Amino acid sequence: MTRGTKRFFLIVAVAAIGGFAYWLTAPTLHGYADFIARTKLLAGASAIDCGCATESDDPSGVINCSESALRERRAHFAVVDHIGIDSKVASAVVSDAAGVVHKISYDSSPCGRIFPTRSCPARLETQVCKAVSYGVKKVASTEPAWAIRIVCAERP
Repeated sequence: MTRGTKRFFLIVAVAAIGGFAYWLTAPTLHGYADFIARTKLLAGASAIDCGCATESDDPSGVINCSESALRERRAHFAVVDHIGIDSKVASAVVSDAAGVVHKISYDSSPCGRIFPTRSCPARLETQVCKAVSYGVKKVASTEPAWAIRIVCAERP
């Protein structure tokens, strides 16, 4: 192997490692932290934390807590981490002390890339809902084991 070939492979290896480190840290994790911060801010300091459900584990505890808080008109938040194909995807149900209910949606890369770009940054959307419901289905013998959907009936 010539000296030029060795140098080329070294540059490619450094670039690959740097790109992977960027993917692990910068936009996705910071964007998700913003999603969690917005969730907690909307709910308020005294809100009930119902936890985070994933599509790999039984979400019934998180959903029961959220539905109970909604019925009792108590401030709370519940997060659902979804399994995205090429990005981190999550949603949350939030109700505040005044009884206003929100659905917050997060997608780290809505254009279908691994890395968010300036032309396609992470998306963080908030909807005000008249009512919220959960669609939960056990998926037989597959991964993920649960399909969880949050339905927001928007206010007119």
